[in-house]
Amino acid sequence: MNDAYESSAFRLSVQALMQEMERLQAKGDVAEDEVRALEEDMTGKVMISATHVLASNLLRDHICCADFARILARDSFRSRASAS
Repeated sequence: MNDAYESSAFRLSVQALMQEMERLQAKGDVAEDEVRALEEDMTGKVMISATHVLASNLLRDHICCADFARILARDSFRSRASAS
């Protein structure tokens, strides 16, 4: 649940930056460095979000695999113990 909340927060933050850029560009009196700073900020937020999602997926997959291996080992031990 926390991952979904954080991903949504990042998306909303990027969306707000995009709307701010559009608003400034519609005004027409925006400095080039201000637009560049907003673009860099947006790019950073997108990269953080993507990295967070990737890390969460890898961690979840690793934990699932570790749990599965532990269950297999436990079941294998039980079957050997009951066979003797």
